[in-house]
Amino acid sequence: MSLVIDCSMTLSWYFEDERTTARIAVLNQVADAGAVVPALWRLEVLNGLQVAVRRGRITVSYRDVSLTGQRLTASWRARQRPKTCRWSGPRSARVTVKHSEFKIGAEFWCGGRQWRCTDLGTRTIVAIRVDRIEVGSEPPERRRILGRAEAEAEGWFNGPPYAVAESVFDEYDMEGCSPEPGKTPE
Repeated sequence: MSLVIDCSMTLSWYFEDERTTARIAVLNQVADAGAVVPALWRLEVLNGLQVAVRRGRITVSYRDVSLTGQRLTASWRARQRPKTCRWSGPRSARVTVKHSEFKIGAEFWCGGRQWRCTDLGTRTIVAIRVDRIEVGSEPPERRRILGRAEAEAEGWFNGPPYAVAESVFDEYDMEGCSPEPGKTPE
């Protein structure tokens, strides 16, 4: 099982007054096995460190050293939205789903993959991939690929919170989304 950490957990490792035995144990687990982070994690951590500078909790040099350390930590893999969702064909051939057409629980296709909408923002949607998922952690022999039926039976799509990574689609990503398979490019 992969460990998923968020910005607040990460920032607690940088501020002495927020460190606890449990949080240090999580840090040690991340150092040993790696972790999965949300797509916006780096931006959230950067913002948290910048706010700490403005409030006088840390110095600019401490912030800069902390950010350098993050870039060098290869075991933290940020889950990112699929890059294959942008449609490069002619505008007249697009079959897209408009933001107003997305509903929580509704399914759509993007980049040749099937997704289920889990949340709606003002200009974004959040979705989980439902056609195929990868579960497990390091080492690679502990990972396995599940098809939709098997993942549904094991409860991977039950939520919120979801046991699979959620991806954020912005208005540009939505241009490549379709209500049916085969209507978006691979």
